[in-house]
Amino acid sequence: MSSLAESDALFGPQKPGTFDFTVKFEHAMLWLVPTGLLIVVTPFYFKGILKAQRQVRPGRLLWIKLACGVALVVIQATNIALWRNTEYFRSEVTVAATATSLVASIFTMAIIAITHIYWLHPSAFLSLFISITMFFDITMARTYFLRGRLGAIAILQICVVILKALLIVLEEFSKRTLYLSEMLQSTVSAEAAAGFWNRSLFVWLNPLLFFGWRKKFSIDNLPSIGDEFASEKLHDRFSPHWAKADKSSRLALLLALMRTLKWQFAQVLLPRLSYIGFIIAQPFLLLRTVQAVGDEHTSRSSSGGLIGACGIIYFGLAVTRTLFEHWGYRLVTSVRGILVVAIYDKTQRLTVDALEAGAAVTLMSTDVEGTENIISLAYESWSCIIQVAIGIWVLYTFIDYACFLIILPTLATFIGSILTGKKISRARAIWNQETEERVAVTSNVLAQLRSIKSMGLAGSLSTYIEEKRQRETEMSLKERYSLLWIIVFGATNFTVTPAIVFAGAYFWTRADNPMSIAEVFAVLAVLAISSSPLMDLFRSITLWSGAFASVLRIQKFLLLEERVDARNIPTSEEVDVNGEIELHDATKREFAFDLSNVSVISPTAGPVLSEVTFRIPWGSHAMMWGPINCGKSTLLKALLGEVELNGGSISTSTRDIAYCSQETWIENCTIQQAIIGTLTLVQPLYNEVLTACALDVDLQNMPNGDQTKTGSGGCNLSGGQRQRLSLARAAFARKEIMILDDVFSSVDPETAGLIYSRLFGPQGIVRRWNCTVILTTNRLELLDFADQKLQFTKGGRLQEQNKSQPDGTSAAEKNDEGSTAEGAANEPSGDTKDEETEEAELPSVQPKEDNDASSPTDDDSIGDLSVYKYFLGSAALLPLVTWVFLAMMAALGEWMPVIFLRIWFVKDPSSQTAFAGYGILSVGSVALNVLVAAFYFTYIFPRTTNEMHRRLLTAVLGATAEFVNETDSGSLLNRFSQDISLITKRVSLLATQFVFLTFTTLVEIGMISAGSPYAVPIMLFILLVLSVIQVFYLRSSRQLRHLELEASSSLFTRFTETIEGIHHIRSFGWQKSFRQRLFADLDRSQKPTYLLYCIQRWLTLTMDLTSMVASLILVSLSLRLPQSTSDAAVGLAMLSLIGFSSTATGYIKTWTAFETSLGAIRRVMVFVRDTPQEQDTLSGPPLPQNWPANGQIAFNAVSATYKTSDGTSYKALDNMTVTIQAGQKVGLMGRTGGGKSTVLSTVLRMVEFAGSVSIDGRNTKDIPRELLRSRITTITQEGLRLKATLRFNMYPFGGIRPTDYQIIEALRTVDLWTHASAHGGLDAQYAAIRFSTAQKQLMFLARGILHQSITGNKIVLVDEVTSSLALDMEKDVQDIVDRAFRGCTILVVSHRRESFISTDFVLRFRAGKLYSMIRRRSSTGEWVEVQDI
Repeated sequence: MSSLAESDALFGPQKPGTFDFTVKFEHAMLWLVPTGLLIVVTPFYFKGILKAQRQVRPGRLLWIKLACGVALVVIQATNIALWRNTEYFRSEVTVAATATSLVASIFTMAIIAITHIYWLHPSAFLSLFISITMFFDITMARTYFLRGRLGAIAILQICVVILKALLIVLEEFSKRTLYLSEMLQSTVSAEAAAGFWNRSLFVWLNPLLFFGWRKKFSIDNLPSIGDEFASEKLHDRFSPHWAKADKSSRLALLLALMRTLKWQFAQVLLPRLSYIGFIIAQPFLLLRTVQAVGDEHTSRSSSGGLIGACGIIYFGLAVTRTLFEHWGYRLVTSVRGILVVAIYDKTQRLTVDALEAGAAVTLMSTDVEGTENIISLAYESWSCIIQVAIGIWVLYTFIDYACFLIILPTLATFIGSILTGKKISRARAIWNQETEERVAVTSNVLAQLRSIKSMGLAGSLSTYIEEKRQRETEMSLKERYSLLWIIVFGATNFTVTPAIVFAGAYFWTRADNPMSIAEVFAVLAVLAISSSPLMDLFRSITLWSGAFASVLRIQKFLLLEERVDARNIPTSEEVDVNGEIELHDATKREFAFDLSNVSVISPTAGPVLSEVTFRIPWGSHAMMWGPINCGKSTLLKALLGEVELNGGSISTSTRDIAYCSQETWIENCTIQQAIIGTLTLVQPLYNEVLTACALDVDLQNMPNGDQTKTGSGGCNLSGGQRQRLSLARAAFARKEIMILDDVFSSVDPETAGLIYSRLFGPQGIVRRWNCTVILTTNRLELLDFADQKLQFTKGGRLQEQNKSQPDGTSAAEKNDEGSTAEGAANEPSGDTKDEETEEAELPSVQPKEDNDASSPTDDDSIGDLSVYKYFLGSAALLPLVTWVFLAMMAALGEWMPVIFLRIWFVKDPSSQTAFAGYGILSVGSVALNVLVAAFYFTYIFPRTTNEMHRRLLTAVLGATAEFVNETDSGSLLNRFSQDISLITKRVSLLATQFVFLTFTTLVEIGMISAGSPYAVPIMLFILLVLSVIQVFYLRSSRQLRHLELEASSSLFTRFTETIEGIHHIRSFGWQKSFRQRLFADLDRSQKPTYLLYCIQRWLTLTMDLTSMVASLILVSLSLRLPQSTSDAAVGLAMLSLIGFSSTATGYIKTWTAFETSLGAIRRVMVFVRDTPQEQDTLSGPPLPQNWPANGQIAFNAVSATYKTSDGTSYKALDNMTVTIQAGQKVGLMGRTGGGKSTVLSTVLRMVEFAGSVSIDGRNTKDIPRELLRSRITTITQEGLRLKATLRFNMYPFGGIRPTDYQIIEALRTVDLWTHASAHGGLDAQYAAIRFSTAQKQLMFLARGILHQSITGNKIVLVDEVTSSLALDMEKDVQDIVDRAFRGCTILVVSHRRESFISTDFVLRFRAGKLYSMIRRRSSTGEWVEVQDI
């Protein structure tokens, strides 16, 4: 054996004197080990087919694969013969490797066949195995060619490479057309059907990106993301693990998630570890390359090997990073699907009190995101620790014990990060509280925007919200200034830490053995790859507590005590594990409800129900009535099982009950969908229910009929229409029991009598199926038609019980003598709806789905430059220029120490005094970083973010009334919550990062180009490619981001509607159906979210591959043309190149994130631009200060038309002409939707109208709307309840403020001061006063009295101010109105005739027309109706 062969017989791994491995090492590690692994794995494939089914036809594809496999077997057999006959090298390792290679080739054919026929997607293991071993084969082929005497084997090895490359390509072909199931051909996602490299390099994503470049995305045309993300299946997998979890452990939820997704958690580990390996290889590549450039005798094979190593390292970095990040985000997507469903499922089981806290929506959004972050942090933390540990060990090999000096700044920054993290957490918590306060106040205002505009409060409430915003900004600056310490620690690790370690090596461990220029840059490279994960590790410390707190909040919510149904129900009807009602044939109990000594005690109000005992027979109609706060509504909820009993028992035979609450619950859907709910449409029954509930007439006036959208909370319908729709839903459900809580309170008497007769009369449809009806009412005239009357007194005691049937006989069996409720329609009404429940929640809205025409969305017509200008234009020019200049100097300053080091070691490396310059530049770099951030936070951040909020607020409060009516309040809240928060917390930070990284990237490109003069044009070309890729990517990214927000808002809607209607959902037994809707909404939301993750990973991969190209160009030019450069220049360039991959990726990701986040700026910009404003000016002579001095109102041919949110319109007022003299009190009456409130809207110019309205002879169209409304005292139907003190609620207007004495006197006028003073007085928050609904209306009246007394207005508009008051209070309230507003012109809207006792005349409306006028005879006092007006 020759000396050359003898060196190859060594294990090596490096062959002495060459840039190559020994043959023995290659045969052992690159041949024997991989083939042995395949042989070990193959039995698992055979085991898998025992229970598997054939899913794919063989087709031509399989036969081509097998043909390649046969050729591979033949070549490996030939290989055995060639190695047996070679004289150059013989080894037992070679014999074993050739034999196992032949067996592995045969097994490869088996795996190809199994995976092709039984698997829907190609085998990832096989593709990866063949790919890796192909690189090993290339390495061995190079070795054989270099030996000279192994040429035949080398050629055979090249054939193996070709066959494996062909197999890799074949494995990437999709088998979709060969699927046996036609359904799977259309449902399997493109990613799932793709091969390993297709998935790893995101080739499957390119069609989506091209589609997004050419066309518009929609949820429906997005591709499927695969069945593995189906939320229902994920929840089914999670549920048993959560059920078995140790609930006492703080890690219970995390452990349950890990058990559910154990393989997804595990598969991230291998690529993450591989990525660390490639990272560690970079300094060694730099060292050998710089040495090779400085060595004039570097062989061509060595330089070729370095170029190949460079390609492998940077390609490995790109692929492994893509794999672990992508698999990590797949895990995050699954976790999101599990947690959202778990929270929603728990929401359906909790008590109403637990749900009122509003935690579910926050958990579903913010805390689920926090839980996703903890997964990323978990992987990041341990990998950073490993990378830092290995980096220190590598550093030890270069500079000995000086490597441990890295611990000093590391320890300092670690301690500082912990202390700063606590400070940041406290500051951020305070900031979040202020943000929540501002959003809550804004939500409260948006929920009542129409009332606010009607009352002329836009200006004063704009100032109020701006004050909240200013306070929020002040708190945010504390958190932002705390971030400066994080910048100090990060910059210290980047510049000061290398200076300290280098000083230790230069003056201590390597003082006697000076480092070469190659070693200097290698040490700096090791420090770079060690300091970067250190910064990530420190950054993660500040995030861990917040992320884990999110997990604990979700876990705490999932462990809340669930609602316990206190009713006694037969066991023949059971509830499954999901809370669904399962009906079984069973013998009914004698009574529908049997109550015995039922008592309910409120912690704040004391006894609500006291020892209530009664029975309700099947088929009977029971009515309850009584004064305010007597417990009627609480009793109905107790019958539903929604109230915890403090005593007694309730027995019934079913949980399946149709329910209508006091406050109507209407989903945002079509009228038809709202009525049928989760049931199937039965057209005859549906038509009959529409007629019975008098909805047929309303639908005839709507262009789209029953396909008209109800709007958020039924905002497109009147109060009466909402109540009748809710009643229709209960009737359509055809339940055995109906529980109705004052469903006629907002319906006019005529319509109420008609509905009662059609539904509950002798021939009513409800009577036909012998339904048991329990009704609370404020209309005493209906009591005559009840089978059972229950009268309650204060304290919740049953005072009187009148029964038509003393036993359990069905009331439907009575011989009704034909009495109806229609005849009693115009009789005096009695008690109001039950209001014993104290009001604790203020009006608010939740973010809603922005799917209406007016929603502000991304607008491609607006260029990026205009968005930048719109955002940064609010800051002055000088601060902007100064900030940009400082950022440029800071970016250059980060690299100045290294540039100085290169110059130092080239000129005089022995000059120790030169180190002072290196140290000064290192510290100066830190100072520049802090300076640029501090300047931005002080002079740019507050100005830009506050201006965005001010413009948005001005646009909303100044919007036209028509826009307010058409726009969902929830979509408006999205602007103030999501978009303003995004601008404040994300866009503002990304702006400064983007500017800084722009200059940093340019600096690094310049230094890389300096490594070789020939690299300059190529690097410029790469820079151009990066820009093109970014622009190409942005179009799809923006669209997917918008779709993500749109789809996510549907989840908000689903949660909020479920929480608001949980009583109805449980009583109707709709939990399962609503969960299925949640599954559909969540799966729909997951598509754009996951695909957005994917294209972000595609961008990262593209940037890494671009960096790989740049690396190959630099190394190739440096090694092939060494005379054109120097070792120092190459060292600096390659050091920059190590960071360039991360910098370029970070820059593009920051740029992309900034551009994507600019969607928030763009949406605000589009919203402000497109929102129609009430831009009107005063025409004619100036308006006197005391206008209107008299209060005469003249309507001349006034016609008004409304538009609903779905674009339809209907005439609400038709050609009305009438004059109301000064000082008159006029009533407006008519059925729901007749046009009464529209009359008030025309006076206030809240609706566009034809004709004219004049006040004291002045046309209101010549007066600015806000000024007009401020000169009128308006008490709206909805009222106004602000998230503020009682003092502010009583007088939220601008101008002169009333004294506390005046406010108290106004409250005393309506007899509310005693209650208010007992609950905190004027300084208490309004919600803490806990007014009942009736008291709330009295407070609105008191505010109107106060406003009129302060301003001296002569016109008062009163809309349904007594709708929630008992009838016996009506006269007292009207007396208060007459006294307080004496001398004023008063317009009163009411359904009650009793409200018009003291009016001069009443205008009666029907279908928008002034139908008649009712006057009182001066002689007899009788009312006389005159129709000819």
